[in-house]
Amino acid sequence: MRDYIQARYNVDASRDLVFYNYVSETMVPSQLQRRLSETDEQTRIVYIGTVTSITKDSHYDLREIFREIAEQKIHLHMYVSIWGAKDEAYQRLAEENKFIHYHGHLDQKRLLYEITQYDFGWAGFNTNPKNRKHLDVAIPNKLFEYIACGLPVLAFPHKSIKGFLEQHNVGLVFDSVDEMTSQLKNGKVESIKKNVLDSRHKFTVEGNMSRLIQYYEKVHAG
Repeated sequence: MRDYIQARYNVDASRDLVFYNYVSETMVPSQLQRRLSETDEQTRIVYIGTVTSITKDSHYDLREIFREIAEQKIHLHMYVSIWGAKDEAYQRLAEENKFIHYHGHLDQKRLLYEITQYDFGWAGFNTNPKNRKHLDVAIPNKLFEYIACGLPVLAFPHKSIKGFLEQHNVGLVFDSVDEMTSQLKNGKVESIKKNVLDSRHKFTVEGNMSRLIQYYEKVHAG
């Protein structure tokens, strides 16, 4: 987003700050649940947030992606936004496939505790020429919420998301769902999981507030 703004507008690049959509420390679960996969040895991915089957070419039309994940015999659990809960296509999708699970909408604090029982958080979106630029510059809130809940993030190579996950070693990026199964067996996954657990309190508003204060002091000082 910073690079996009600097390229498009006449701004002073020395007077900027990248402050992500960090999660509040008050929302970080104090305890993590036991992962369901420890009991049934089946990998479980969770997606939280917006879904749609109504908006044409939306990057939030995730139906085909969810089907592809289910075809790998990997469970996909979804907790949707309030307005997304009105889209019954995703409920039907879950009814048709035993690997897709629809949990509706939850209050955020309860939601973030609930998802600690899964293995990974999903942040791969529907990419087409219409929304590619947006996906390349955006880093959604859910990425930081997954990390706060101890979940490594899985995503497609959307530019900013890919850069963040690789820089901080908190997730895996692949070009298609077909690559996912083999990558999840990669030995580096365990180091990523450990690093995510160590980073749960790192990417919070409170943990980065000093950077914002220093920025305002710098701007104020001229």
